[in-house]
Amino acid sequence: MKHPHAIALAALLLVSGAIQAQDKSVEVVHWWTSGSEGAALKVLKDDVVKRGFNWKDSAVAGGGGDNARAALRARVAAGTPPDAMQMLGYSITEYAEEGMLGNVDAVAAAEGWDKLVPVPLQKFSKFKGHWVAAPVNQFGFLKVGDKQMAGQAALASAVMDKSFQEKFNLVKGSIPARTDVAMDSFDDCGKKSMNDMKAALKNNTMVGSFAHGHAMRDKAKAAAIDVVAKFFDSGKSPAEAAKQLAAAVAANK
Repeated sequence: MKHPHAIALAALLLVSGAIQAQDKSVEVVHWWTSGSEGAALKVLKDDVVKRGFNWKDSAVAGGGGDNARAALRARVAAGTPPDAMQMLGYSITEYAEEGMLGNVDAVAAAEGWDKLVPVPLQKFSKFKGHWVAAPVNQFGFLKVGDKQMAGQAALASAVMDKSFQEKFNLVKGSIPARTDVAMDSFDDCGKKSMNDMKAALKNNTMVGSFAHGHAMRDKAKAAAIDVVAKFFDSGKSPAEAAKQLAAAVAANK
């Protein structure tokens, strides 16, 4: 079955000190390993290569991204981080709060991202007014030295390129984060998804995805999943489970 068209926010995080200016390579850790995901990612790979940078692919399959996120934490702790990392939702915010994200404000300003990206998506693309992620879906950036910023800027620009956003999302089965991408080539599901998103933006009714990490932080999400899982095994009443759910979320904000 074709993947449903949706805005699934992800982020490529460029890690401090990781890009080697002399070989202009960018190592990317991600979990897009299925056929359609790999084909979509190839669109980005080819664009980055055209901009003069070598793409070093480091795929970590399984766990809906959990395995990749665990691998990132381990590599950061060991002092051997990749150049870039696919991430979702509040994970970006949490990395920013830890002081690990740099910004691509110069690229964002030059290309007018403030006018192209819907405000609800900017919530996961910006931190304290600075662009730390580029949505495509969505890709973002950790702190790097001055010599590495060229690679970071090239990757950010590639992600936000209008043509790339169209080609990537057509292959991926999602809709662009940019609202100015023509939808003529998308199927009826994609067109409806974009219309629904624009209507939600107009009516201020757009909400984040629980599954993709945009409704709440990882700690609260894990607590909610734990309560629901135990409910199905316990035989407790829905009312009691609802109280436990509210308490678990409140305790893990």
